[in-house]
Amino acid sequence: MASDRRHLTLSYDCIVSSKTSPGIIVVYKLPQASREEIARMLGLTDLKQTRFYQEAFTEGLQEGRLEGLQEGRLEGRLEGRLEGRQEGRLEGLQEGLQEGLQEGLQEGRQEGREEITRNIVLRLNNLGYASEAIAEILGLPVDEILPILEDSNEG
Repeated sequence: MASDRRHLTLSYDCIVSSKTSPGIIVVYKLPQASREEIARMLGLTDLKQTRFYQEAFTEGLQEGRLEGLQEGRLEGRLEGRLEGRQEGRLEGLQEGLQEGLQEGLQEGRQEGREEITRNIVLRLNNLGYASEAIAEILGLPVDEILPILEDSNEG
């Protein structure tokens, strides 16, 4: 404790005799001293009113803003990516459902047409019409009629 006081006295003498900013010397010479101790040494009632404190405060404020800006940008990017992925998934799902419905409708219609054609071909065949006549009635090539008739003869 005595060596600390001696150090404080030596530092104070150095400050008083120096032409440089006292606050800077005190901070460098007494890095472990509290603000209150430094203010008492210099006879200041409000350390916050010193130029050194205001410069350090402004510098800290600027650094804090920069760090906050960087953190905000990073969080914004991450949040944007997540939201983009979610929206993309939803849009993809909606588009996929829509396309799937359209494809399903088209396939169902095609299968329905094929089933109707098959039933008509078989009925006309049962009525005694030849494959060429059935093809002409339905406006289809004979090579589409023959497989239907062959499948019905096998089953």
